Amino acid sequence: PGFQINTRRGVPIESDLFVGQILLIMRPPDPTADPYYNEKVFTKKKRRLEIQIQGKFKYVPTGTVWCGFEVTEAMKLGLVACSLCNLLLRLVSKTVPGDMHFSFGDENNEEMAHISFPAWTLFDRLVVTKPGDEPPPLGKVLPESAKAASQRKRSGKTGDWNTSDTYSFSYHSMYLDLSIWHVVNLPTPDIDLKTFWGDSLLRVVVYESQSASTDKHLQAENKYIAGVQAEYLGFDDDGTNGMLEENDALPLE
Repeated sequence: PGFQINTRRGVPIESDLFVGQILLIMRPPDPTADPYYNEKVFTKKKRRLEIQIQGKFKYVPTGTVWCGFEVTEAMKLGLVACSLCNLLLRLVSKTVPGDMHFSFGDENNEEMAHISFPAWTLFDRLVVTKPGDEPPPLGKVLPESAKAASQRKRSGKTGDWNTSDTYSFSYHSMYLDLSIWHVVNLPTPDIDLKTFWGDSLLRVVVYESQSASTDKHLQAENKYIAGVQAEYLGFDDDGTNGMLEENDALPLE
């Protein structure tokens, strides 16, 4: 089933690999439209979205757990779009710690078009809760100190995962604005995401890959742990841009 964004509680998710909840929070074009999250997540910040996931693994990953974005169709880029894409990739590689893995996809969708990073060093906040302790509530900034988060991101580690602890992690972006389907806050004019992938759906995914960082991340071999699939529906009848609503964003099955 679909679920609404900016809910006050996480949406339950469960697969063969993970059980927990997920929350997708997006900055509304008008802060007064959602004063609750404007105060708790967005005020005095440039971020446009935040995704929070909390839960337990049902198995112990032995490869690298990655987090990133993938689209459902191969990217077919013209000269200008390819130049813009390469510019963005260089920018991302300089600002995000850890190995970057990306692909423009292939015609058979064996490897999805994607960009991803080792999850342990990508997440903005990551809290590990031991059995018997209460995990932090979702819907606000997770309680990992800036110093601890910086040390974790620069550690180069791939993570310490187990089936007994509860993991709470979050990722936010000041560049990706899904409410208008644009890349924003760049030193260039805002860029329509359709420039890169047309009408394809966007997935925010957490997955395990046994492949080396230089090898392909094949869809059939990835172990998808959690994720959200989003579709942009364009403008409302009155000509204004609509936020994603119920059934626009789907938890991956």
